Amino acid sequence: MKHLLTFLFSMWSVWAMAQATDYDPYRQFTPDELRQDFDVLQRALTELHPGLFRYNTPDSLAVAYGQTMAKMNQPMSDVAFGLAIRPYIGQVRCAHTSLTNSKERQRYLKQLHLPPWPISVLVKDDRMFVATRPLQTTGVAAFEEISSLDGHSTHELLAHFRPMVWGDGYTKTAHDGMLSVVLPALYRATYGFSDTLRVGLTDSSGHVRTVAIPARAMSARRLARNAKADTIRRQKQALPTRTVLSRRGLQLAVVREDSAVAVLKIERFGDGPMRRSFGTVFDEIKRRHIRQLVIDVRGNLGGSAQTCRDLLRYVVDRPFVFWDSTVANQRNAHVDGAKTWISGPFAYIDLHFRLRRDNNGNLQLPTYRKMTRPRKSSHFDGPILILTDGLSFSAAAIFPSLAREFNADVKIVGRETGGGAYGCNAGQSFFVELPNTRMIVKIPAYRIRLPLPGRDTGRGVLPDYPVSYSIDDLRQGRDKDLEQVKALLVTDDKREGIVP
Repeated sequence: MKHLLTFLFSMWSVWAMAQATDYDPYRQFTPDELRQDFDVLQRALTELHPGLFRYNTPDSLAVAYGQTMAKMNQPMSDVAFGLAIRPYIGQVRCAHTSLTNSKERQRYLKQLHLPPWPISVLVKDDRMFVATRPLQTTGVAAFEEISSLDGHSTHELLAHFRPMVWGDGYTKTAHDGMLSVVLPALYRATYGFSDTLRVGLTDSSGHVRTVAIPARAMSARRLARNAKADTIRRQKQALPTRTVLSRRGLQLAVVREDSAVAVLKIERFGDGPMRRSFGTVFDEIKRRHIRQLVIDVRGNLGGSAQTCRDLLRYVVDRPFVFWDSTVANQRNAHVDGAKTWISGPFAYIDLHFRLRRDNNGNLQLPTYRKMTRPRKSSHFDGPILILTDGLSFSAAAIFPSLAREFNADVKIVGRETGGGAYGCNAGQSFFVELPNTRMIVKIPAYRIRLPLPGRDTGRGVLPDYPVSYSIDDLRQGRDKDLEQVKALLVTDDKREGIVP
C-alpha cells in the first residue's frame, strides 16, 4: 500500500509538472482571442450575475464595456489582459465577483517558488505607508510614508491600481483595505518580478531617501504571524485582556481591569466546528457572569451564512428573518463558448432542489427566509459592542447589521464595513473559464437582501461610534477602536448599559 501511494504521488507530480510546462508565460494572444474572451465575460455576467445592476445601470456598464473592448486592439499576454478587464469587473461593485489566473498559470507560479513581496503596505486615502517593519533590512520603520516604488510615484501607482479593486457598493474603506492587501500582486503582474524592490521613503520634514529591500525567500506564514503578533500587542495595550478560551477562528478573553467584560474575536465565520464552539463560548460567558460583551469582526472577510445566523441567535432579543430575499438568475452555470462549473455538491442541491419560484416568478432560496428564534439557553442579555472596519465583508457585515437591528443594546464601533449594510451578492458560486486565456471568473449565485427598513444606497454598515486613525496613531501603536470601547464600558457600580 505504501509503495502504491508513493507511485501515485509520483505520477501526480509528473502530471502537474507537465501541465505547468505547457504554460507559456510569454504567449501573446491576438486581438480576436482577447475580444472573444471579453465577450464571454460580459455574457457570463449578464446571464448569471443576480446583482449586476444593484449599484449601477445598464447604460453605465455599456459605456465601461465599450471602453474596455477598445483596449483589445493589440496582442497581450494573459496577465496584461487580466489587468485590462479588472476595472470593468470593478464596475459591478460586488465583493464576491472575482477574476483569477488560469489553473495553468497558478501551477506555473507555484513551481517558481517566488519569494513574497519584501514589504507590506497600508493605503490610506491618497497616500501609502510601510505597514510593518520589513524583516529583511534595517533602517525602515513601520508607517514610514512611501513616495515611490522602483521610481513609480505613489500617486501614479494608486491612480493606476485603485480601479482594479472593489468592495460592495460605494464603500471607500473597502477600497483602501483591499488595495493594501492586493497591491503586491497587482504590482508584480504589472511590472514583473525583481530580486530587489527600491522603495522611496519620505520623512516628516519632506526629505526623500531610497532603500533597496531584497526579496528573500522566507515563509509567508512567518510574515503573517509577525503582523498578527503586532496587532495583538497593540490591542492589549489599549485594553489589556486575558485569553480564557480559544478555538479555531475565535478567541474569548476577559478584560483584566474588569472580569465582567469579555472580548470575543472572530477571525472568520467557519463551518460546523465553529458553530459547535459557540455553545461552549457562551456557556463560558454565562459561567463567568460576563455582563458586557465586545465582539470583534475587524478584518473578518466573511464565511458561512449558517454560522453567522447561529451567532445571531445568541445575541438578538427577538425572532428574526435572516435574509428577506435570496434571488438567483439561473440554476445552471451555462455560458455558450466557455467551460463552467459550480462551487460543489451543496451548490448543486441548492440550485436544483431548493430554489422555488415566488409569486413574481423569481428563483428564491427559502432556506434563510424562515423565522429564526433566539436561543433560550446561554443567550447573552447584556449590552454588546461590535468592532468593524473596511475589511469586514459578507457575513462579517451581515452580522453587525442584523444584530443592531434586532437588539437595541447592540452598538457598533469602528469604521464602515466593506460589505453592504443591506446584504450582498453571495451564497453559492458559478465559475466561468474564458476560452483563450483560460482566466477564471467567479460569479455569485444569489442576490441577498436583509430585512431592514429603507433602501440600499450602496453603503456598508455605519458605526454608531466612528473611529478614525491618523498615521501618528498608527506609529504610536494605538488601537483606537478598543480605546473607544474602554471609554464606553460602564464601571462596576453602574451596570445598566453602555455609556451613551
